[in-house]
Amino acid sequence: MFKPLDYSLDTSNKNLKNYESLGFNIDVIRDEYPELNIQMKQDSLDIELLYFYGQASDDYGLRSLNLVYYPSSNQDNEEISWWS
Repeated sequence: MFKPLDYSLDTSNKNLKNYESLGFNIDVIRDEYPELNIQMKQDSLDIELLYFYGQASDDYGLRSLNLVYYPSSNQDNEEISWWS
């Protein structure tokens, strides 16, 4: 659902028509986008060694964070690092 909705249900059967009308409403609270602040640093002695650090947050919380990486020439050869 993307916006609030008001609706009603009318109860009826073969003996009673429109016996009772029940009103309901659904409120929608829009989710905020997650925020990522990630930085990369290169090791001063080994230029092929990279460090990634930063912060991630979301208004509903985070359960895990995945870093997916692969050689730029071969996307099928991916590696996944994850934190919980």
